[in-house]
Amino acid sequence: DDYFRREEDHIYTELPVSLGQAVLGGTAEVLTLDGMVELKIPEGTQTGTRLLIRNRGVQRLGRVGRGHHYVQVTVHVPAPKEMTSRQVELMREFQEEEEKGSYSWFERWSAMIKSSLESLKRGAKIEVTASAEVAKLAAAALAAALAAAAAAAAADRCAAPPQGINLRTENMHACGVLRVTL
Repeated sequence: DDYFRREEDHIYTELPVSLGQAVLGGTAEVLTLDGMVELKIPEGTQTGTRLLIRNRGVQRLGRVGRGHHYVQVTVHVPAPKEMTSRQVELMREFQEEEEKGSYSWFERWSAMIKSSLESLKRGAKIEVTASAEVAKLAAAALAAALAAAAAAAAADRCAAPPQGINLRTENMHACGVLRVTL
């Protein structure tokens, strides 16, 4: 079957969602092995987000319970020709508002890195896969954020400087990978 993909006790499917559903959240009907299930789409969902439906996978052999059903979200971003004139008008207004109050790409990356560093403090691992150019920019932004954090920590004896952070970029063909571990 092209819809279901099985790995051990787990089932994997893909779910296309509209731009509106991805931004504002909502629900979607998902076909599981047991029939249709309503799945909550959280607001701000991105392409690649994996949602979980517990205990809707395959019965475990020789054990009690079932695997899970994982739903990989793909956000459909329509081309203007697929949209009504009103939708295009609203997107232009949205774009204008976004440009008025938006951060530069560097500020957006810095904010993401700051958030990621907070996750790292809790023992998380981060891996960003993007174009080689974007991975290099992300590495530069992270290095700047780490330097700023170290300087701030030096000025404030209450704050501990970041330690044990491993920053590595790798170029693989046209794709770059930024790996950060704590």
